[in-house]
Amino acid sequence: MVRIILVVIVAAVAAFVLWYAGARTLALASESFSAQTLATPPLGRIGWNGTYLRVGGRIRGLTGSDDKAILQLSADAAHRLVAAAGGRTIELGPQRGTLPDDNETMDAFAPDAGDRITFTRTRGRIAWPNWFSTNFMTGNSPSWKRFVTDRLVWTKKSGATLTLLWRYEEWYYESEGHWMEDAGMVGPDSCGLVQAEIKE
Repeated sequence: MVRIILVVIVAAVAAFVLWYAGARTLALASESFSAQTLATPPLGRIGWNGTYLRVGGRIRGLTGSDDKAILQLSADAAHRLVAAAGGRTIELGPQRGTLPDDNETMDAFAPDAGDRITFTRTRGRIAWPNWFSTNFMTGNSPSWKRFVTDRLVWTKKSGATLTLLWRYEEWYYESEGHWMEDAGMVGPDSCGLVQAEIKE
């Protein structure tokens, strides 16, 4: 009887360790078929200040969790935004006014006639535990995490497209009793700008 109890305890501990260690990977793998689509405002322009984008009211960078840029942006002599990724370039649209930012006003770029911008935000339905993490700065660590993903697709009249995909972590704090509203945390991997694709 003692041996059976020990086997059950060891099996339960092993199952817990496997679940705890693999929950984030499971959450990442389930994104493509189980994520919840969130309401997003219409996107008519994007902001660009030479360093980062402002998309849907949020700041979005051009690097992944490895701090390597996979997208390059520049404004040409005609003040049109040009994107380069994967050895390809695409001319997006002209500057049209400005967008307010927290500390500055940045140039805004709009689609040409016949172009279309779509912006969607999804939230993963699977959260993973973060029970044993310690924040030595504040002493307050999130107990749960989940993924939130932003996808921007800029389609030109010609059919050429730029697809950008950002993934971030959203954190839940027991002390606050709710999820943090603006998911902008970059995890150890699979976060930041994870896709920048240009198709002609």
